Parts: sequence; C-alpha cells; structure tokens
Amino acid sequence: MEFSRSYFIRSSHAACLFILIIISTHHSTGYASDQFTIFILHSYSQEYPWTRTQHKGFVDTLYSQSNHELQISTEYLDTKRKKYSKEYAAQFSDYLKNKYNGYTPDLIYVTDDNALKFTLDYIIDIFGETSVIFSGVNDYSVLTRLDREHITGVFEKKEITQNLKFIYAIDEPPDEILIVGDDSNTYRAIRYEISEQLTDYPRVKANYISSNKIDEVAEELKSSKTKYLFLTTIGGFIDSKNKNLTINDSIKKISASGDFIIFSMEDTYLDHGILGGYVTSGSRQGITAAKLALENINGKAVSDIYPVLDSPNAFIFDHKELTRRNISIPPAFKASTIILNSPPSFYEKHKFYIISSIIILFTLLLILLTSFLFILSFKNSQIKKHTLNLKKISDTLNTAQQIAHLGNWEWNLTTGKASWSEETYRIFDTSPEETEASYENILKFIPDDEREKIDATIKETLRTLKPYEIEHRILTNKHKTVFIRQIGCIHKNKDDDSIILIGTLHDITRTKQNENTELERLSKIERYQEALIEWSRVDYENLEQAIQRATEISSNTLDVERVSIWLYNDDYTSIQCHDLFQKDIGHTKGLELFKSDYPDYFMALSSNKMIVVNDA
Repeated sequence: MEFSRSYFIRSSHAACLFILIIISTHHSTGYASDQFTIFILHSYSQEYPWTRTQHKGFVDTLYSQSNHELQISTEYLDTKRKKYSKEYAAQFSDYLKNKYNGYTPDLIYVTDDNALKFTLDYIIDIFGETSVIFSGVNDYSVLTRLDREHITGVFEKKEITQNLKFIYAIDEPPDEILIVGDDSNTYRAIRYEISEQLTDYPRVKANYISSNKIDEVAEELKSSKTKYLFLTTIGGFIDSKNKNLTINDSIKKISASGDFIIFSMEDTYLDHGILGGYVTSGSRQGITAAKLALENINGKAVSDIYPVLDSPNAFIFDHKELTRRNISIPPAFKASTIILNSPPSFYEKHKFYIISSIIILFTLLLILLTSFLFILSFKNSQIKKHTLNLKKISDTLNTAQQIAHLGNWEWNLTTGKASWSEETYRIFDTSPEETEASYENILKFIPDDEREKIDATIKETLRTLKPYEIEHRILTNKHKTVFIRQIGCIHKNKDDDSIILIGTLHDITRTKQNENTELERLSKIERYQEALIEWSRVDYENLEQAIQRATEISSNTLDVERVSIWLYNDDYTSIQCHDLFQKDIGHTKGLELFKSDYPDYFMALSSNKMIVVNDA
C-alpha cells in the first residue's frame, strides 16, 4: 500500500545551528530545546485544493510568527480516492506505527472529518497523548468525544442562511433550492447542518441531490427547473469508469446540466460558472488553526484553548459571473465581500504609457524651465543696466515717455517717499492733485484678481534684490482697462546710501490688441484654408483612410491635441475607438468602453446631450 510523503523544512538560521552542532556537542542541548516537531495528517490528497489551502495557511502562519525551528512531517489519508473504512484506518495505523517508530511530535495538526475520526480512534496508540489541533471539521457532534485536555481546533460550518439572505437582497425569496453533494461522510454532516439551519426558513423547500457518481447527479439536475443550486462538497465524485474526477471536471459537469445560478459553499469551487457565495475558506481555516497552535507552542495548555465554533467564512463572488447574471452586490454586503477576477483599472491597463508620459512631460518641463530661467536672467541684466541709466536722461524723459507711452515711478525704501512721472499719471488717468504718489496707490489701480500676484512679485524683488518684469492690467481713474508691461529693480543711491525701488510702466494696450486680433485672424484663416484643401483631397472610397484624415484635419483645424471617432458595436453595448489621432503620437485605435462600465457616456450618446467628462 502506498501512502503520501513526509518532509522536513528548516530555516536558514536553523541550518547554521545544524552546522554548529556538528562542530561542537556543547551546543546540542540548546538546539534541541528550541526545536518543535509537528505531525500533520490530512483527510485528502495533497493536490486537493481544499487540503492545499488549509495546509498553506497553517504552515505559512507558523513559519512567519513562531520563534522556534519547526520540523514538519505530513501524511495524507487520501479519502476522496479511497473510501474511509475501519479496515483502511487499521492499515493506515500500522503504516504510521512502522514509519514513525520512536518519533513523538510536540503537536499534531489534522484536517477535515476523516482525519479527526482517525485521530480519535488511533492516534494515542501511535504517538501517545500528544496535543492535537484540527480544522475543517463539519461534524459538530464530535465535541462530545473530544478529550479537551489534548484536543481542540476549528470547526467548518456551511452557512446556507447567509446565502439565502443574499438571495433575498437581490431577488424574490425562492420557494425551492437544490443542494448537491458527493454523498461522502462530510456531505452527510453538511446536509444535517443545512437541514437544521433551514428550519428558520419554512417556506424554502430544499431538494437534496447526492451520489458519488457524477452522471447520476447530472441526470437528475437536467430535469430540474429550480433557479438556485448550492454546492456542498464535491471532491468525491467518480465517472462512469469509477475514476475520481477533478474539482474542475465535476463543476463543468454540474454547470452543463442546466441554467442554474450556482452558489458555492466552499472557496475552492469558485470556477467555471460558479457565482460564489458565503463560503468556507481553506486558507482561513488553516490560519485560524495555526493561531491556536501558536498559543500551545508558546506554553498555553490545550485545555485552555477553546475550539473555534464560528467558522471563519467570507462572502466571495466571481466578477465575470456577476456581470453575466447582471447581479449587483447590495450595499449591505459590499463591505464584507471579496470580488474575484475584477477587471483591471484604467491605471493598471495603461501603467506603462502613463508613467512614460509623466517622465517625458517632466523632462520637457525641466528643459523649458531651464531655458526660461536663462532668458529671464539675461533679460534682468539688461533691464538693470537700462534702468540705472534712466537718471542720466531725466531732462528728456517726459517727452520720450509720452511718445512711447512709458511712465516711471520710484519708491525710496529708506525714507518712504515715492514719485511718479508725468506719463505715469497720464496712464492712470489721474493727476498729482487727485492721487498721491505711493506704492500702495499703484496697487489700487490693479484689478483684484491680479493685485496679490503683482504685490508678491515686487516684494520678492525687495527680498532678493533681483529685477522683475511683469505684464498685467490696470483699471484707470476713468474705469478704462489698460495693458501694462512693468519692469523694476532695486537701486542703491551712492550719495546717501538710500535704497530705491525703480519701476517703469509701459502702456502696451494697442500692441496687445492688434497682436491678439491679427494672430487670431491669421491663424483661423490659415487653418480653415488648409482644412478645405485637405478635405478636397480625401478619398471617400477608402473609409479607413477617410476616417483617419477626418480626425487629423479636425485636430489641426480646431487646434486641439486629440480627436477620436468611436463606433457602436452591433448590439449597442459598447463603443470602440475606430481611430484616435494624437499630435505627438499619431493614429491609434482599439480601446473599447462598455455600457456597463460607463453608463453616463451611453446615456449622453443616446439622448444627443453634451456632458463634461473630468476623468476621461
């Protein structure tokens, strides 16, 4: 008879200690006291998903949270393949006695009902009264048989009532449900538990369909018109040749037997058309059992570690199946629900392009900023030179300023006195009698939305002693809007060492207006002429080329960076980008938006209304 393998795992730290033991026997006693041996017995095969997830949850938790060196040996009853019986249990007991002669573990971990049953009947004869932690056990009646001095663990409860609450939240209460299982000992324990729970739902009739032969179950399902089907335990199905089926094959066979909305009661069954549900979790069973084991490893007696009666279950649903069935998770369930196979977010789908774009934009901004600072530095040096020469030509300044619409003002920071030129008063449409020359009064002529920025710029000059150049609007004393280019710098008077802020005000209103008008007019004419020429060249026989030319011409004519054309699919449930033109990239296509993901887009399209999209 062939039974499953055992293995020994040790950390890198433990490996180093092992070498030290060989070198010096003086350390051997300390090493042994730090070692903790665990024997694991699983009811099913190491490849059975439920067993695999329990084992991983248990072992990973111990290795991450225990300070001991762990020596783990694992065996498998494999009772999905071979039926558990007294004869088989006795043979397996003999096998363990021979293989583990002289071996006494510090702790035993067993999973599921058959392994616990074997433990209760045989484990003392094999290993003595060793502490036992179990998980995944459905039969709560074993509580009366447990030796609480040495055995504790985690029970697994298939809670159909939570699934019914979910159904009630999304649909009319069903009159009938199907309960499907493989007729194993575990199934019978689950059936009993479900029957007890359904006493709270007297209007719901449960039809139990069970057999270890998948064809018999499938045949009975084909004649059923029931909407909701619940899977209990299905790992023990066999085919017509008495060969054990994989979980996936069993699920496919059941799914193909009718158009059922299938709820799973175990997390390992979430595949091939299974909606999901309130499921028992192999991983959580193993993790919870490991936490009980850690308490024992750290010195707590098993008798003080009470069994976990509330099964660590969770709501888990498949996004694809929810979408196919047009089911939305009710608000009351959202916080506690795990969704599998959710579509990737926009960022996840386009992460490479987004990061690349950010890097390129940052590089361009850095280059532009460097260029701007260089130009600004050069201009500042020129402004300072010209500003310092203004005093030398004071006799002709007023005439020149009037011709050039250029005024100047000074503010002696040492004495607090200020002066404006004649042209400055003319620009402001005021006179010395009406308005006192001061820095504060200059700010009063600047509109509210620009005043704070201009004030901050000039104060920065006072702090850094660097020249400034700014363009802004003023509202004159006659309520006329004038565009100004203002240049200023700090000057130190050599005669009295006073600090003077010198500024110029250049009226650029006419230039600004002419400039903007002409640029806009020429730009429009040029774009529209080019558009007409380009449209005349489009070959409408070639639809693909015509669409591409349409986006390209529109982008250039309207002076926008991106133009795209989208087409509905046949049933109007999505729109696909037939062509996207971007000036810096060119033509691309292929992105598809689904109505279920972007309902606002499709509502706007169907109603011919315009919407603002802030997160496109």
